[in-house]
Amino acid sequence: MSLPLPACVGEIASPSERALLDLICHQVDSTMLREIARNDYDEEVEQHRSGIIAQMGSNPPLGLLHWNPREVLELERWSEPDPCYSREHRKRMLACAILLRNVAYVRNVPRGSEEEYFIETSAVTVLQLVLSALAIGDGCPRLAAGFLAWLYGSSYHPAFSPFVAFGCLLLALNEGVREPDLQTILGWVVSVEAEARRGLARSIESERWLVGLNTFEDRSDFRKRWAAVLTQILDQRQQTGPTTEALRNLAVHIDAPDSVP
Repeated sequence: MSLPLPACVGEIASPSERALLDLICHQVDSTMLREIARNDYDEEVEQHRSGIIAQMGSNPPLGLLHWNPREVLELERWSEPDPCYSREHRKRMLACAILLRNVAYVRNVPRGSEEEYFIETSAVTVLQLVLSALAIGDGCPRLAAGFLAWLYGSSYHPAFSPFVAFGCLLLALNEGVREPDLQTILGWVVSVEAEARRGLARSIESERWLVGLNTFEDRSDFRKRWAAVLTQILDQRQQTGPTTEALRNLAVHIDAPDSVP
């Protein structure tokens, strides 16, 4: 069971399944959709494009995504556009939002199943969504916070949900929440991570904070990216105090070396 979402997270933006997706759908044109659909070496472009369009509609099939369009959406997720190229970030945001929305509708997750793989490999999708929201700006980070708040409340998996909670924390930091609210959100995220760690027990990858919950995230390059985005937002915030120090300490524990987990 997930711990309740703090009220102050919902005050950043109301939890919403559609608000972020609706915004991005209006900012992605047919050329951009076709570019996403061509990601898999121009294979099955029309099937992928039709699948994406269906996901953008009012009544899409939700849950474990079929190959069309999951493959090209996941490939788009891995793109690394320059922060200045908002067009490319809108494409990545669309892919991430569709993927994560479908994660929320996956039910009955047997150990070792394709459903479990889809969920656990989607932790990085949270990070990519946050990074694209920050790059796009102009209200997108606030709507992304509302989307992640909805996602956190809609599904629970111990190797995935703590990353969603951490994404909420990153976006709350970016929005400049008041210190008491930041303390509340930080305490919640730490508790969510600890509860997941207890639930996973011997299945945890390592003792590293957060990333140790997920085999796919506890890799050197991934650890550095999770730690770096937290440090980047803290540097931009330019505040000091116990909460800021606690957050910087989390970044250290995310990217702890192998010899000192």
